[in-house]
Amino acid sequence: MMQTNLKFKKEESVKQSGMKVSYRKKESLSEEEIVMLAKEDPRYFDFLYKKYFQSLFLFINRRTDREQLTKDICQETFIKALMNIHKFEFRGYPFSAWLYKIAINELNQHYRKNDVKMIVSFDSKEIPEIFELDEQQIDKDLLIKLMMNEIDQLKGNDLLLMEMHFFEKRSYKEIAEILDIKEGNAKVKVHRIKERIRKRINF
Repeated sequence: MMQTNLKFKKEESVKQSGMKVSYRKKESLSEEEIVMLAKEDPRYFDFLYKKYFQSLFLFINRRTDREQLTKDICQETFIKALMNIHKFEFRGYPFSAWLYKIAINELNQHYRKNDVKMIVSFDSKEIPEIFELDEQQIDKDLLIKLMMNEIDQLKGNDLLLMEMHFFEKRSYKEIAEILDIKEGNAKVKVHRIKERIRKRINF
């Protein structure tokens, strides 16, 4: 749907201007160059859409686990990115981090509107590693049960911080950009959440 809309806009723009479509090969452009071109010519946004669609779709789907809802939020994210690309500035973060930030806002709006909690997806096998526990000295099934219960109690950014850092392996720098907080603040928050959960489950 989104790809069709972009294609239509591109063709309509070409018709109105009487210009021929001639892009510089995207392989020869850096991401920053493509973004700068997209600010002046929306046709170049198609490059960014194709580059990031799959990763954004997976990012959203981890937090919905519903294909149609994921598609809807993904489309809305790209539409808002296209409409606001003139506001984007490179500050040492990839363009994808800005897309994830928009997606998080869309997800939060959806869950607030429908008065339900955002889901979290993670691999239970990673829990002992996250908490630096010796699997030989713990009841793993009990640990997973307790951990899932603790994660279910997390709200807002605390939940996102845990998921992005431990299960998506994102850097504090990228998490800070996505959640619009300072990198040092992201580190402190993750440490405090982790220690709080350790104490509560008594492992």
